[in-house]
Amino acid sequence: MIAPRSVHCQRHFSHSADHVWQQVHDFYSDWHPFIARCEQESPKPIRRFTMPGSTQVYREQLTYYSATQRCFRYEMLAGIAGVKRYQAGVTVAPTDEGCLLSWWANIAGDEQLVHKVAQGTAEVFEAGFDAIETSLRTPSPQPIAHGRFIGNGAFKRRGAKDSGTTAPPLPMRERGLGGEGVKCGTLTLTHHPSPNNPDYLCLFLHGIGGNRSNWDDQLPAIAEIMPCAALDLRGYGDSALGDQPTTVDDYCADIRAVAKHFGAQKLILAGLSYGSWIATHFALHYPNELAGLVLCGGCTGMSEAPEAVRQGFLQARLEPMNAGQTPADFADNVVQMISGPQASDVHKAAMRDSMAAIPAETYRDALHCFTHPPGRFDFGQLACPALLLTGEHDQLAPPEEIAGVALRMVEAERPEDAPLPDVRFEVLVGAGHMANLEQANGYNQLLGEFLRRLSAS
Repeated sequence: MIAPRSVHCQRHFSHSADHVWQQVHDFYSDWHPFIARCEQESPKPIRRFTMPGSTQVYREQLTYYSATQRCFRYEMLAGIAGVKRYQAGVTVAPTDEGCLLSWWANIAGDEQLVHKVAQGTAEVFEAGFDAIETSLRTPSPQPIAHGRFIGNGAFKRRGAKDSGTTAPPLPMRERGLGGEGVKCGTLTLTHHPSPNNPDYLCLFLHGIGGNRSNWDDQLPAIAEIMPCAALDLRGYGDSALGDQPTTVDDYCADIRAVAKHFGAQKLILAGLSYGSWIATHFALHYPNELAGLVLCGGCTGMSEAPEAVRQGFLQARLEPMNAGQTPADFADNVVQMISGPQASDVHKAAMRDSMAAIPAETYRDALHCFTHPPGRFDFGQLACPALLLTGEHDQLAPPEEIAGVALRMVEAERPEDAPLPDVRFEVLVGAGHMANLEQANGYNQLLGEFLRRLSAS
């Protein structure tokens, strides 16, 4: 008989949440006294370990990670015969007098076996708490890894070598695309070749108020890892607008045409806002064509909004244009809404310029597409690793909303033969909606870590 059982252990520590998180954040370390040896099955987020005095190999996969939330989740792949499913997670939450460390597990399998496994699991968790207390009493020279990502707190497995490249990126080139598979006539993008991982392509998709220049701070950095390109969506920048109203499927056709043009065997999409919505649609409808998904400042868009909300959103933005204005006339108002409190004048000018450059016809076309989604997203169809980012001060995609989407990706029901979720969520402190622009270094570091892992041999 298959029976479920849950184990939930907690312990309060007088140290800060950041200090305790530093003890447990590394999924691939051997800090726990019940682990004799632990290693990562790179590039997959899987750890293999043995216990003292035993040759039994346990394998567990990391399914969710967030330094911002100081938590991670994992699932056992092998190690305990008779256990059908073993899911667990760790969370470090601050309190007025320190922090609370929670460690939980949901176990399913043979009823008698699960009871014993649950007892053993509780012992494992309590032994971990004891080890942490002992470690905290010993001064450590290691810097504290802050839970809120600020661009200089990368978490790297002990002993791991830096996977940076020795060759500098090649010069940027601009190309126009046309022909087979491109329905809108001509697409324009900025392509940045790379001598590294030539079978990959990281394609950047801008927001509804942007263009390909919004990714200028990303292209040179990412080209040190793999080829990359920033695309002008239909009607934006130097790309042509189609003869018919654009649909999200049209954007997907353009993405596939770009991948084919460059011969990319492994495509990674990195979207911002509107571009994130398009990238998510692609990931769920063409799961076999995507190696990775990076979403910043959005995901579901209007796909889950009621009809009244979608129409209200549309009318509010069409009203000034129906009165004769162009995007250039209300660009300053848009910048005020999307910029974070630390945005520099240079950043604000870049936002204003990209918004002001949008033809009114293109903006109408994109708004119509955005507010007429083909349906809700089924995250159970997500088959590739995903990195979700947003700015601390993003009013359009608040951290709480994007964190909720990330957990939905993890918890979505999947076919038994589908890959386990592989999701990371982080907040870029101080940034507004265009976090990649305002906090380019932090964004590039997180994206770089993600791409290096995906492309590791």
